[in-house]
Amino acid sequence: MSYFPKHYIKPNQYTAGGEFIYASSRLEYKGWYWSTGNGRYYTGKTPQSSQILEIIKTIPVGENLNFNDQPLYADKIKIALEGDAPIVGNGNLPYNSQEVIKYSYLKNVPLQPSATKILPQYNPVLPTAQDYQNGEFRRYFAKRTNISQYIEVSQETFAQLRQKDPALEWTLYFPFFIIWQLTGNKEQVSKTNRNMVLYQMQKFNLYNFDQYLKFDFVKYYQ
Repeated sequence: MSYFPKHYIKPNQYTAGGEFIYASSRLEYKGWYWSTGNGRYYTGKTPQSSQILEIIKTIPVGENLNFNDQPLYADKIKIALEGDAPIVGNGNLPYNSQEVIKYSYLKNVPLQPSATKILPQYNPVLPTAQDYQNGEFRRYFAKRTNISQYIEVSQETFAQLRQKDPALEWTLYFPFFIIWQLTGNKEQVSKTNRNMVLYQMQKFNLYNFDQYLKFDFVKYYQ
């Protein structure tokens, strides 16, 4: 998480529900949150909290969508209702399901679940102080089922993929995790993490997964 000056953030806020959704999954968020001076919201009490995720403030404005206020987004929603498409409107712009979902929730537009499935987003879990005390933590990943393409994801996204959450395109991804060593003799840590990566590669046929990790087997080492 980037550094924020104290005067730029508003910490220790709480929502009992009905105000926010996760930016990555569109699920409702309840709990502590903090905000920045430019109108961004994140989970946790402060920027120093663990497992920080971005959340979006919902603004119910009624049942009908005014397609004149933001025509680009309106076009994206129209296409999303019909199914994924490579272009949007007359602008030949790429379809972005994340933007469709964000806009639909901000405008309280009910969309068909099958039309608003989103892809997992890059959101790696960072080790906490407790993880360093334990000497290890879990890193979560998702592999495209038809190609050797990987993405590091949050624990929340990993759970959604495993549970076949209809909000995500879970049919396109295989989720897995790796126990990652953080402390100890650096050479031994590198060897242990490398062996774990190779084991998972053989077990799940994860071709070129070590290349995705850039062969960095001491990442987060202390």
